[in-house]
Amino acid sequence: MRACQSALELQKYEYEERSMEEMTEKIKNIEASSVKALVKEEGVENLQNQMLPFCYTYDRIQDTAQDLSRLVNILTAHPDCAVSFQLIPARLEGQEQEELSRMMQILDMLGKGTAEIGNVSFALAEKNAEVYRYYAIQRNNPLFLYNILIYGNQTSAPEISSRVYAQLNTPKQPVKMKFIDLQEGEVQKDTNFYPLPWAVNEVLMTRERESQIWNSGVFSEAYYRLPYMITAEEASEFFRLPIGSSRVSAGLPVNESGKTSKTYADHIINAGDIEIGTLKSSSRGDKIGISLKDLAKHMLVVGTPGSGKNNFFCRTFGSPLERT
Repeated sequence: MRACQSALELQKYEYEERSMEEMTEKIKNIEASSVKALVKEEGVENLQNQMLPFCYTYDRIQDTAQDLSRLVNILTAHPDCAVSFQLIPARLEGQEQEELSRMMQILDMLGKGTAEIGNVSFALAEKNAEVYRYYAIQRNNPLFLYNILIYGNQTSAPEISSRVYAQLNTPKQPVKMKFIDLQEGEVQKDTNFYPLPWAVNEVLMTRERESQIWNSGVFSEAYYRLPYMITAEEASEFFRLPIGSSRVSAGLPVNESGKTSKTYADHIINAGDIEIGTLKSSSRGDKIGISLKDLAKHMLVVGTPGSGKNNFFCRTFGSPLERT
């Protein structure tokens, strides 16, 4: 929790602690007559060679460099709807790691060409080799099972879903993904909130899978979870806070944007003899003030004779002077 608070303060977010009871009450107000889940598509690539005739395929979520402004705007346009991003820490089992490494080696060999087939390379193999290489390298790094859920009604849910899909795709780097419709009773956000990520993930893991793949007897069960597992780098494309900008038309009040940090002397934060106001960049309500010694060094009161300089000074700073 402290790490989260430090990250929020560093990015100049304002936050308040809320109880779980308050949060569950808010969640009950979310429209859930239509619930959609976004998952990666699985498939089979025909490589047309004897060494590896077929390859199990799925895509990785690419770095799109897109902010979440469009997603914030579409949610603002549809009150009582929501998008839920859920991550479940996971790890690859031994057989899954072995299959990733084995496929990476075979696809790399085919992509570069082999002597047995006259050093002919396969473009399809090279494309899939990049995916397997990525996950093989990341196998010992943080990994997550994921749920991307869109809550709404029959009209709003498809519109929000399209925006979420576009958030994770670019024309140059498309990701094959599909939507799965869930029944409200399968999600049970109002009564099953605490175990919801695990329960929904179990449903998605078996829903609308390609029966031709898993009934063929060609592919190992070690591939079964791979499309539903992502790296921390992939998760950062959607599991992050929206940053207010000029492209956010509503929903997020943007007070100030800047990367520069300011350091204040200890004796002026919550310690000054004369309080000036609340520090805007602080989420804890820290007060900023000045000491009488600093005031005596730097303050100059100017005015014509008889204009009330002494009266002004005594009325404004009389109390702090009396305390000293």
